[in-house]
Amino acid sequence: MKRSLILLISLPILLFSQEKNKVDGNSGTTNWNEIKGQILGTVKTDTDNQVLEYATVSLKNTKTDKLIEGTITDKKGKFLFENIAI
Repeated sequence: MKRSLILLISLPILLFSQEKNKVDGNSGTTNWNEIKGQILGTVKTDTDNQVLEYATVSLKNTKTDKLIEGTITDKKGKFLFENIAI
C-alpha cells in the first residue's frame, strides 16, 4: 500500500500548473523565487482502489527531508497543495 500511495502522490507532481516565468528587467534573468504551482491528486487504496477519505497527505523536500506542507483529503479522496514554490 505504501508503494501505491507514493505513486499516487508522485504522479500529480508532473501535472502541476505554473505561472509564467518572471524576468528581471535589468539583467534578463528569471526570478525563480516567484514561480508558484499547484499539486493535486486522489489517494486510493492499492487493494480495492477505494478512495481514502480524510487521509493525511504530506509534501516533503526529498533533499532535506523537511515538511513543506500538509493537508487532508476530502470525502472523495482528493487533495490540493496551492502556491507551491517550484
